[in-house]
Amino acid sequence: MQVRRAYAALRLRDFATVDGFLDTKPDAFVHGLEPAMKIAKLYAYRDRRIEALAIAYEARRRFSDDPSVHLDYMSIVINAERPDGPDPLLPDVVGDDTAVHIQDAGGTAEWYIIENRPDDRRPNEILPGHRLAASLFGHRAGDEVTVKQDEYVTEKVIIKAVTSKYVYAFQESGRTYQRLFPETPGMWTFRVGAPGSEPGLDDFQPLFDMITRQSEHSKQVFDLYRNNQLPLGVVSSLTGNDIIATWSRAMSPAIGLRSCSGVPADLADAKQLANASKRVAIDPISILTVQSLSCREALVDRFGKFLVAQSTVDWLHNAIYEQRHKPASGYMTVGRENGQFLRYDITPEDIDRHIALLERVQSWVDANCIVSPVDAALTYGRAHRDRFDEMMPTSFVDTLLLASGDDVTLYSDDMMLRMLANGEYSKKGVWTQALLDVMLDEKVITAEQYAGDVIQLASANYNLTHVSADVIMYAAEVADWRPVHPFSTIADSLSGLKCDEPSALFVATEVIYRITNQRLMDHQKAFLLNAVISSACRLRQPVRMLRALATRVQAKFRLHPFGASEALGAIEAWSIAHII
Repeated sequence: MQVRRAYAALRLRDFATVDGFLDTKPDAFVHGLEPAMKIAKLYAYRDRRIEALAIAYEARRRFSDDPSVHLDYMSIVINAERPDGPDPLLPDVVGDDTAVHIQDAGGTAEWYIIENRPDDRRPNEILPGHRLAASLFGHRAGDEVTVKQDEYVTEKVIIKAVTSKYVYAFQESGRTYQRLFPETPGMWTFRVGAPGSEPGLDDFQPLFDMITRQSEHSKQVFDLYRNNQLPLGVVSSLTGNDIIATWSRAMSPAIGLRSCSGVPADLADAKQLANASKRVAIDPISILTVQSLSCREALVDRFGKFLVAQSTVDWLHNAIYEQRHKPASGYMTVGRENGQFLRYDITPEDIDRHIALLERVQSWVDANCIVSPVDAALTYGRAHRDRFDEMMPTSFVDTLLLASGDDVTLYSDDMMLRMLANGEYSKKGVWTQALLDVMLDEKVITAEQYAGDVIQLASANYNLTHVSADVIMYAAEVADWRPVHPFSTIADSLSGLKCDEPSALFVATEVIYRITNQRLMDHQKAFLLNAVISSACRLRQPVRMLRALATRVQAKFRLHPFGASEALGAIEAWSIAHII
């Protein structure tokens, strides 16, 4: 019960209560393995590394047949906060709680763990007062030590290595995990080269094969997402990536984040729903989306504080904890894209930027969201909840359940999550642009603010974002009437990947009309018109598109013949340049 209370306090970030519980030095093993590991993790969360390791080490020793103990133990060691000064896990000399590797004159090598364990010792565990331990104390790797001497024999050993017993246990678990638990996933290891030899490229082939399999699996999952078959939360679970990494990849140009269908009627329905909403539950994807908007404060002013589940707060807290415990010097990852293996160096500055982002998100959630109980979990039952927990992170599941309640609207920029909510609970949802449109209609925000935020969404590859002629012209003005960002980016929203053809024709015609009527140099107009026509024809049948565009231009310019000539000339020039 006390452990559960401490975890509840941790989720509420009531660290004083957590520390007060840990300061009582609770008996970790009075109720078995699971509570013991929970207490160890509490110590780890509070950066009390040695206390966390002491419990986890003992759990690993007592329950060595349980693979989860080894994985949890290694996780605590890897994520433990490194001290600024000398690290007790990297001792220079033999002492208490160290593991020492010695080799005798015959070449026989053995490990000994020196610790103050009065009973239940194993053959390689010796007390600090043991004669062998006393002989080794204070010595370093490389030292030759006399461990026995009498009138008949003198025995000397060479100290080959000295480390902490915690590091030794970590290395032992890593070395033997696959051998002891071959049917249990969680960790994969391989040997590089023969002992005493330099590794060659072939020695890394198992690693390359694993990366290739992961890359192919990830591609298949994202292909399903791109084809509107999976929510991003399910993608996160299937690929093993965290929510932010999944969101970031979905925003890549090759994939594109699908926030809506692109059908104007759906946007109109969402605006109507947003207008009628009394309470709005926001999911992790939209929480991340809001951070880049200039009118995020206006969103809260208009729609009120958003509802979030405690699991969403936990997600941010855990993400910050994990980033803070990344290697301080940075690290490297290896991936595969387009058939090539790529190395990614994560610098300390990258880690700091990621932490800063997460902390900004956490601060925004603290100030603009209300943590709400997920009462619907009781209504639908445990089996229903478990089914969804197996599919996606808990923060998404709880947001769905929150939104299933009366007078609660789901706010998610993941179209497939909204479709899931509609299928399971008959609850439609809204997304960021629908809320922006409502605020624009009500004059809560200006046209410039609206255009700026729509440009931000389109630039982040939120595919099928509704882009009006007003927004494109605003982007052209910001770009100083040159075919560069943000104009080039927002014009690309008219392409076949990001916009349906009727909408593209309507908006492109209006933009061409307005550009033609701008007081610009002829070459400026030509460049801008060429960019609009190129975007409208991209990923479409260009002959059909140009004919339809020319027909609409003629109708639009019926009272402006000189402008029509200029616009039709631009269309003709584009067709000649592209040999159509």
